[in-house]
This record gives sequence, C-alpha cells and structure tokens, in this order.
Amino acid sequence: MKLVLMASNNGHLLDELHEHVIMVITNKSMAPVIQRANSKGIPVAIVSSNEQIEFILDHLHSYDHILMCGYMSILPKNITDKYSIFNTHPSDLPKYAGMMSRQIHKAVLENGDTETATCLHRVNEIVDGGEVVARIKIPVESGDTILTLEARVKQAEKKMVMEYFFK
Repeated sequence: MKLVLMASNNGHLLDELHEHVIMVITNKSMAPVIQRANSKGIPVAIVSSNEQIEFILDHLHSYDHILMCGYMSILPKNITDKYSIFNTHPSDLPKYAGMMSRQIHKAVLENGDTETATCLHRVNEIVDGGEVVARIKIPVESGDTILTLEARVKQAEKKMVMEYFFK
C-alpha cells in the first residue's frame, strides 16, 4: 500500500507511515512536515493551487490512496470525485465538523463531553462530510487539558490509520 500524504503543518502521521508514503504535498512553504519528509528521503511538493495538486496526482502513478492529515485547504468536487482521498479528523464526526485540532479539544472540554473520537473519512466537497470509514472513541478523563486530550487522540489516530490501511 502506497500513500500520498497531504499536510499543511506537522504531518505527525508521517513518522508512523513514512515507509508507505511516496510523496508529501503541502500548501505551506514553511510547514514542519517538509523537514520531516526530507529527513526520511520522501519527496515534497509545495503547491499553491488545486490545479497543481491535480497535475501532480495525475502524473504520479504508484500510489493507492491520498491521506490528508491536517491539510488546511478545501478540495473541490472535481478532485474529490477523481481520487481516493481520506482525511483524519480529531472528533466524533459529525460532531465538531469543520473545526480543527486544539479548537475541537477545547470545545470537548468546555462542553463537558465524556468522550471524543478520532475518525477517518472519505473526502468529498463538503468539509468533514464524507463517509466515516473508521472511528476510535476516546474517553475524556478528569484532569484532561487540551494538550493531554490531543496527545491521546493523536495516538488513537495513528492506530486507526495503521489498522485501516495496513491490517
């Protein structure tokens, strides 16, 4: 199984998946994922348009799926319909759809939620609106902070992605 990883920031899943990632696509020229990919010998494409993404994906023939991990740009329907794209989301979708990482964990804690989740979903043109294909529930523990909850969600996310794609 070969993946293209799309990330705008850290791309933390690259540490777990690097043996399966053939390219990283980012839309941020200073994204930490660039250094992370370079240190593992994985080629990086820095893009500024959806047309560039489509061109790269059309000419890159040795991958099975695209995995978005904190990619902070919405892909249009012509791209989401054309490719097999998945996205990780750090909440129990559809709850907190459209929100991002620490913003979600803060809302979970402020709302008194007793559990959260991490989901893997197919990407369509609706933000976090695609079919959820995997989910791991995570209990909220007394004394949790945004950072402790984030750490447990990220660990569950790694497990979920590995089990879905490589089990």
